[in-house]
Amino acid sequence: SKYIMQYIAAITNPSQRAEVERVKNMLLKSNCVLEAFGNAKTNRNDNSSRFGKYMDINFDFKGDPIGGHISNYLLEKSRVIVQQAGERSFHSFYQLLLGGPEQLLRSLHLQKDPSSYSYVRVGAQLKCSINDNSEFKAVAEAMKVIGFSAEEVQTVYKILATILHLGNLKFAADGDVTLIENSKVVSVIAELIATKSDHVEKALLYRTVATGRDIIDKQHTVQEACYGRDAFAKAIYERLFCWIVGRINDKIEVKDYDNKIHGKNTVIGVLDIYGFEIFDNNSFEQFCINYCNEKLQQLFIQ
Repeated sequence: SKYIMQYIAAITNPSQRAEVERVKNMLLKSNCVLEAFGNAKTNRNDNSSRFGKYMDINFDFKGDPIGGHISNYLLEKSRVIVQQAGERSFHSFYQLLLGGPEQLLRSLHLQKDPSSYSYVRVGAQLKCSINDNSEFKAVAEAMKVIGFSAEEVQTVYKILATILHLGNLKFAADGDVTLIENSKVVSVIAELIATKSDHVEKALLYRTVATGRDIIDKQHTVQEACYGRDAFAKAIYERLFCWIVGRINDKIEVKDYDNKIHGKNTVIGVLDIYGFEIFDNNSFEQFCINYCNEKLQQLFIQ
């Protein structure tokens, strides 16, 4: 899809209309942002798309792009917490840690060392053709061009930092009681997500159970607490990714288009799926991804 958009951008708008150039630039920059948050290094490809995407590109009667819409599906969110040997998590984490300025990292309580964080440690020392330092700046510039506010970009960084800190939380059992060993990390997470430390701790150590009319808080075992922490991290990242796609759509969607005034509106649809994969450990999530991709492939062929 990236090369299709680059081709469309190269051959359209010969008259150099400013509005069309703005739309073309936003469409190209949107791909840069989506690659940062949805792509990762795998054993087959240093920049492998780990989500499915369908994109409509709208054209006016002159054949110039005037907007678009992105639909995403099945982000491989399990990659947030675990990767196979020789693979990395999503580019966004490494770009923040290796490309973020010192002042930003200090405000997020982060070190410029991916090996310090459990969720991204596996891929910390891997050689990758992606230059995380320069890509951090390119993605920040792309988000600015698309229309993300400075506050929104800062919030994105805080969410990435929160996930990295979540991975470093350690749980221990004291008799029948489950405790968080490194409570300082809880305070950091609470600061980043703007909530109270005791609320974060309760969310990580307890689950709410409804029994008839009664609602009780049941404490996790150490294993349950680890599972809950990982599920929390995956859910946060997936919601962040969907929010980013939604914000991009807000900026690139065609608004107030009238056929009578602007002429016929033509659409090109671009389907970008990622391939069938078999891992050493195949989760139900991977089964769903493979099944969906095979169905889409058959639909596409038909």
